[in-house]
Amino acid sequence: MKKTEVLQLMAIIRTNYQHFEISEEKAAVWHSLMEDTPFGTAKLNLKTFMQQSPYPPTAADIIRRDPSQFTDYGRLRLETEERLQEVEVWHQQAVPLPERLVPKMLRAGEAGD
Repeated sequence: MKKTEVLQLMAIIRTNYQHFEISEEKAAVWHSLMEDTPFGTAKLNLKTFMQQSPYPPTAADIIRRDPSQFTDYGRLRLETEERLQEVEVWHQQAVPLPERLVPKMLRAGEAGD
């Protein structure tokens, strides 16, 4: 892919994601990462990504060989919150370890005996 094509993709991203910044440094890095990716593939990957995510893409999201695979930060955030809630429930339902199973060196009042 040519650098001008990378800049075209970045302009599309900037139009749809107001907080996406374009700089010479970013354009150079993205170009070095995408130079082996055909422009048509990258454009299709970007379109698929933008249809599914409210967050701006990374270069990796555009390079993906499988356009259905991208970093869905909203989904990851939701899954993390669900997991943390599950761990909290486990913590609340946990029962103490029977004293006979606690190693002597960890028992209260017996450390250093």
